[in-house]
Amino acid sequence: MLCHHLIDEQGNTKKIQLTKPSVFAIPHREYIVIPFDSQLWAYGEAATLLSSACGCIAMDSKTIPINFDSWSNVPKSYKDGCFNIVKVYAYTKLFSLALFN
Repeated sequence: MLCHHLIDEQGNTKKIQLTKPSVFAIPHREYIVIPFDSQLWAYGEAATLLSSACGCIAMDSKTIPINFDSWSNVPKSYKDGCFNIVKVYAYTKLFSLALFN
């Protein structure tokens, strides 16, 4: 179990221990901080957590039906739904304004 930073809407941060399954149980209105480099690649332990969470979301047949053989064939509405799920749990400077405004 690794420590990750959470941030709330007021900008308060704290460190908590998270496992992959517990990502979906973080407190409401608190977000995992995910750092990105200058090429917009997530890095560090939070990137691994993000990747695992995205995998769980993509494997849920209620989120993305299994009849698509490729991500490029998945309609935008399903992709947007996945992104909205990720936004609930993740905080990055890339979409923090969308989350907090």
